[in-house]
Amino acid sequence: MNDEELEEAITDGPLDGEIDAIHIIGRIVHAFTFKYTDNFDKTTFNFPESELDQFTVTIQNLVTKNIIDNPVNDAILDTYLQILDLYDEGPLTFKFYIVSNKQKPVPSAILKFENAISQFRYTEVIYFDLEDLVKKLLEDRYPTSTIVSPRIKLSITSY
Repeated sequence: MNDEELEEAITDGPLDGEIDAIHIIGRIVHAFTFKYTDNFDKTTFNFPESELDQFTVTIQNLVTKNIIDNPVNDAILDTYLQILDLYDEGPLTFKFYIVSNKQKPVPSAILKFENAISQFRYTEVIYFDLEDLVKKLLEDRYPTSTIVSPRIKLSITSY
């Protein structure tokens, strides 16, 4: 994504329903919720269940086309109207990203979220916690090369 696309995707702010960004690529709607702490001690905490519950409600309203009946900010509303236009052409795929530099949600919160969205076809959930984010940053910064010989396979990581 370029800077303009990133800026357009951001929905964070008052009345965002815990959807902090939405990006549409073709017929795939990517919806993100982010939680961040700058206190390292709090990185051991789990993604807040109450905020995942709010994200769930907003996602349900978005997918079932009921967002108009709930107060949302202009960025969510604008994206919702784009999604409505896409619905006219057929089903959409939704990918939900739960991202935090804390721990993933507790298992019961994950189960509750996934049960709530299981009624919708064509959905996927991706969770990123602190460890996943660090791995991704290192992976992008220090790519792993694989050398294959007839007898041995070595994996070399550049640092």
